[in-house]
Amino acid sequence: MKVHARFSFVLAVCGVVSLFTPATLFAQFTFVGPSGGDFFDVLNWEDGGSANPAAIIDGVTGFIELDLTIGGTGNVAAASIIDFGAGSLSMTSGSVLNTSATMNFNSGSSLSMDGASLTLTGTLAAGELDLGLGSTLSVTGGSFLTAGDDMDLRGATSISDSTLESIGDDIEFKDDLPMTLTNSTFIVPNDPNNSPQVIFFEGISQTVINSNFTGGRISLDTLVTVTATDSVFNMVGDIEDAFSGLTNGTLILAGTSSVVADQVEEGATVILRDSSSLTLIDDNTDTDGEEWITKPSLTDSSVIFESTGASLTLQGGRIAATDDATQIINGLFGDVSYAANPSLFTPNNWNGQDDVTIQITGVPEPSSLVLASILAGSFLASCRSRRKSL
Repeated sequence: MKVHARFSFVLAVCGVVSLFTPATLFAQFTFVGPSGGDFFDVLNWEDGGSANPAAIIDGVTGFIELDLTIGGTGNVAAASIIDFGAGSLSMTSGSVLNTSATMNFNSGSSLSMDGASLTLTGTLAAGELDLGLGSTLSVTGGSFLTAGDDMDLRGATSISDSTLESIGDDIEFKDDLPMTLTNSTFIVPNDPNNSPQVIFFEGISQTVINSNFTGGRISLDTLVTVTATDSVFNMVGDIEDAFSGLTNGTLILAGTSSVVADQVEEGATVILRDSSSLTLIDDNTDTDGEEWITKPSLTDSSVIFESTGASLTLQGGRIAATDDATQIINGLFGDVSYAANPSLFTPNNWNGQDDVTIQITGVPEPSSLVLASILAGSFLASCRSRRKSL
């Protein structure tokens, strides 16, 4: 009797759970339709036993709860919103998906691309790619991911050997987890007369390796530190926080990294290591003041040298006198500014206005300092000895 009651209880619980659990959860289907076939046509998807899904959108949750795969011969089209719940979309080498609508990946869902092409052809919000908190994005193997509007990447993000482009807006890396971008290209619109769009970094620690960025502005959220090694940023806008107007975010340039931008502003810090370079082109067309490195009311923007091989180039000419020299720092001598000690920089006679390329002077090796101290001591002792003999 007890066993029967317990069994009945289990059945009852399972029945309750089934009311709230999508019937298709974790079901796996592969695209088998014709080239250009409709993403939402159930006949274009089959599981391993030639069965089709009952529906692409789950009737309980209103989301896609399937695990879908588009293989190398799959060329798929979608004309309405693709909205994943706990499902996934995997695109393998050679596969193509074109959609004129938004794509959303909610918590627990994932998008993976390996040598695939995904294009959101819609304009404005209709062409937006949105990966929410708790989602996963993996783009590898020479994939192309193109959106007509924003790419909001809030999930665990890994991108390598691929190209991401927003035709009409921003690419925003918003995940709080450490993120790595490797051997890839990122493009946003770069029209300087139409609010240049941004590459936005959020979170705490982000890593960029051997990658290229082209477009409008580099936006650094407060607290974020982006370390870019052997990478290139070719921007027409500022290094700033494009959304809050004030940041203490940091961009570290290492290896052979190079950045071209308009200004460093709103409290942002750029650190130059190894043989990296920063070129500021302040074009005198914006409203941020005629400075290469601006000075907000609460915190200074700054460029800090941590290597004698790094360089800062300032070009574009000045209209009015600036105090940029106070914000160019020799980090190897205890954070001493150009204004405080120009002899620690080369050239050492910059007037703060003319175009210039600045580096910092070398630091003596510890052994050299010891030797110099010994020689100086010997010389002083010799002098004292001579005075006594006289």
